[in-house]
Amino acid sequence: MTAVGPPQQPVTTAVAGAFIVVCAASAAFAVAVSDRLLSPDVPGSRLDYPPAVGPLLLTLAVAGMTIMTYRRRARAAALLAAIVAAQLAGTGLIAIRSWFAIKGFGGSGSLTATPITYAGTVALAAAAATVAAAALVWREPADGWRSFIPARPLYIAVGVAVVTLLPQQWNAATESGDITGLGPIATLTYSLPWGVGITVLGWMRGRCAVAAAITVAVAAVLCAMFVVATHMVDYYSPPPAGD
Repeated sequence: MTAVGPPQQPVTTAVAGAFIVVCAASAAFAVAVSDRLLSPDVPGSRLDYPPAVGPLLLTLAVAGMTIMTYRRRARAAALLAAIVAAQLAGTGLIAIRSWFAIKGFGGSGSLTATPITYAGTVALAAAAATVAAAALVWREPADGWRSFIPARPLYIAVGVAVVTLLPQQWNAATESGDITGLGPIATLTYSLPWGVGITVLGWMRGRCAVAAAITVAVAAVLCAMFVVATHMVDYYSPPPAGD
């Protein structure tokens, strides 16, 4: 008689969860090195990432560990990881773009390869985590092509509105017409991940829907808090000497 033990964790899920954790660790290392170890005395030798990157990286790592260890919550954790990783990938791409902007304004050219390498590591690691997490979320439609008809189309409309309107509102709020500057920042780091996260609610239910909704809501609140805090610090900071 063969002894029956506890059900084993599927190998694919465990490997994918470990891969997401490794991606989160790689991105965290690149952010830490870029922000801390590069010389701040050389103009343009470092890239400052937004404060929300830290909590997002931690969330991605925790989601990966959840995928590894909790089979019943793996799909919901994977959806959470996909949204967070997509936002981190956009942040890495914006960091690369910001470096060229710094260099264009007279930043150092001797260290060009190093910051771009670290920013590229963030973007690539987060993008890889996004793909791995999205693959875990996918299920073969039970009803064939009819399954692609959303059960709750309102969420589709809201998600599309977030993707298309948030960058425009960002520009309007900052009184800037720089569509090529603020537009990509808002799209890659905020509106696209959040909009897609809201859109999937049109098809998802249960834990996955809750995970997507909470992820988008918490990310938006964190972003708003950091933006307000940054503006408050700038507003109450004393003017530079001589002004």
